Amino acid sequence: MKKSSRKILNSAPVTTYLSQPCNLTDNLLQQAMDQLGFAKILKRSKFRKQKGDGLLQVMFALIIWPLLEVRSISNFCGKLISVFIKGGSSVLYDFQKRQDLPWRRLRMSLAKKVYHKNDIENEPDTAFIFDDTLKHRRGKKADDSAVHYNHTINKYVVAQQVLEMGLASPKGYIPIDSQIFIGDTKPVERRKPFRKSDADVVSDYETALNSDKNTMFHDMLRNAIKSGFKAKFVVGDAWFGNKDNINAVLDVEATALFRMKNSNLKYRLANRDLNAEAIFHSVRYFHGPDKHSQKLPWDTYSIVVGLDLSESSSSKRNIQPVKLVFSVPKNHGKSEFALFLCTDITLSAERILEIYALRWGIEVYFKEIKQYLGFLKEQTGNYAVHYVSVHISAIRYLMFSHIYMQNGEYRFGCYRKHIADHLQLMSFASLFWVLFKSLINGVLDRFQNLLDHELLETIKNQIDCTVTEFLSQALKLEPESMLEESRAEKAGTLG
Repeated sequence: MKKSSRKILNSAPVTTYLSQPCNLTDNLLQQAMDQLGFAKILKRSKFRKQKGDGLLQVMFALIIWPLLEVRSISNFCGKLISVFIKGGSSVLYDFQKRQDLPWRRLRMSLAKKVYHKNDIENEPDTAFIFDDTLKHRRGKKADDSAVHYNHTINKYVVAQQVLEMGLASPKGYIPIDSQIFIGDTKPVERRKPFRKSDADVVSDYETALNSDKNTMFHDMLRNAIKSGFKAKFVVGDAWFGNKDNINAVLDVEATALFRMKNSNLKYRLANRDLNAEAIFHSVRYFHGPDKHSQKLPWDTYSIVVGLDLSESSSSKRNIQPVKLVFSVPKNHGKSEFALFLCTDITLSAERILEIYALRWGIEVYFKEIKQYLGFLKEQTGNYAVHYVSVHISAIRYLMFSHIYMQNGEYRFGCYRKHIADHLQLMSFASLFWVLFKSLINGVLDRFQNLLDHELLETIKNQIDCTVTEFLSQALKLEPESMLEESRAEKAGTLG
């Protein structure tokens, strides 16, 4: 009789699977959170949650929902959120609408932890990278949308624009800071007043509405350095290539490296003020291409010139030496070129382009957060939620960036996919266990005339305990840790 019952148990698909060694119990994302001391960072950043689901559980759910390949938080909550939190989608939306939580501070603190944990400060090549990105909006109700020019499609669009600052090194990219920029072309301003006038989200909204991107550039650069980040170079594309930003970089004793527009900006060469095109034709005719570019698919022409960095035309001229690097495809008859400016005139053209290539890290970052990490995908026009979305997308990326830097065996996307697959499988397994448990219990109930009732209940309870314990550990939802967190919150010792 007992042999028969054991055979039935062994034929159950869930218990058979769970009885085998399973490497899915190593949750890489949770390990990264533990290594970075995420709970302590939450506490230091003054994150608090007084009732309902625990703070760490809500944060974990917010971090992972884009990984489960769903369109929105609401969709996610309808299918899988019950595995992680009890309150449903309203918990996540309400948590993001809170105006008392310093998300920007949390994001920068986590970035600093990743920076130190992976020894980025001792990397030979480090660069602060600046760029902006657009999120198109179809409607007219997003609090922070306006009309912006999209250079990719060469037209004006209704969109949200975000200025991004990160730190790039050969090890990878760390998103340090972001600032929403609304602009002054048909802006959609917030209709409702903020509840807390002294909150970070309020001051950042005023900056988004009233400041310009050059001022944001200067403030973000100074704040990053003040927070303990260091980089030898500051890199930006042609939009950021202007005298004000070059001065801002020199003020923090870093090397400015910008792509420059082919504009009427004058450079000093042989006691004459010439624009970039005139200098290009001169250096192309008299000097020829740099030697290092002979084996490359493009030619580079470099020359040291003077640039007047005085603040206004009426002030005394402040001529600073800078190096210009012109890059053109070989056998290209037209006079088109890409122009790069570097304030360190000792660097070779090859070295300047090598450093500028670090900027690719921010392009990969934009692609990841837009396609996979939920950047501005919340279905609401609320500025506070958009503000959170920008920073929590960066927090998600920071987690994966740390995992990638710590392991480095596979590409960045492989780790993201591995974790996403793991979370989806275990989440569905947790939901399906309710169905499987009823099926298994139904089969066992048929043997109640053959087995002792107490033994039958013991078998059922043991199966349930074994599976539940496995799923809880795999999802990092152990009752003990949740209970400890709840007690710590009530005692006021946890964020």
